[in-house]
Amino acid sequence: MDKSIILSLVNVIVNLIFVFLWEFELVRKYYFTLSEMGLVPLWYKYNVMHMPSSLSHPSTGARSENTQIK
Repeated sequence: MDKSIILSLVNVIVNLIFVFLWEFELVRKYYFTLSEMGLVPLWYKYNVMHMPSSLSHPSTGARSENTQIK
């Protein structure tokens, strides 16, 4: 396999892991520590910067009305 194909597959897997962990609030608690260490993908930082503040700030624990579990 080509090196670029392998790198893109690794990138997709890492992104899926981050999305999964975000949904279960495992990354939210440690987001700022992870970003300081450079372990947060660039698209992830962009998405968090453009989220409603209740979702992006890990200490509030609040959810917006659109994401409440019904």
